[in-house]
Amino acid sequence: MSSQALARWRRCHAVELVLQGMKYDEVARQVGYANRGTAHRAVAQALSERLVDGIDELRALEVARLDAMQAALWPPQVEAGDTRASMTVIRIIDRRCRLLGLDATKRARQRFDTLVIGEESNPGEATDERPETAGEVSQGLPAA
Repeated sequence: MSSQALARWRRCHAVELVLQGMKYDEVARQVGYANRGTAHRAVAQALSERLVDGIDELRALEVARLDAMQAALWPPQVEAGDTRASMTVIRIIDRRCRLLGLDATKRARQRFDTLVIGEESNPGEATDERPETAGEVSQGLPAA
């Protein structure tokens, strides 16, 4: 078996083990990865490449786990003013958005800014120079 075929098989097997409820430490040991981080990256790569049929099932499982974690923190600790819990909820929401591909609009906006306006947008940086109306946007487009 070629090294690429073996690597692909290992990633697929890692996804199957995660679907069975194994922790990444156990997956790493069973599949032969150096540590849980490598096992996690392998599963993430399999997700992005859609290597196995269970990808949608795994994605749903991960979303359910994130939902459970968020429900444990919000509303109880977040509404009580726990700053750490609030930051954790923000990270959970961010992870869910990445898992479901909801950050695609952010990347599209950055490409739009670069192509049409001619500026590289910096995520999180507010600027007053961006167009606010469709008319202002169309002024930045090349003539037809």
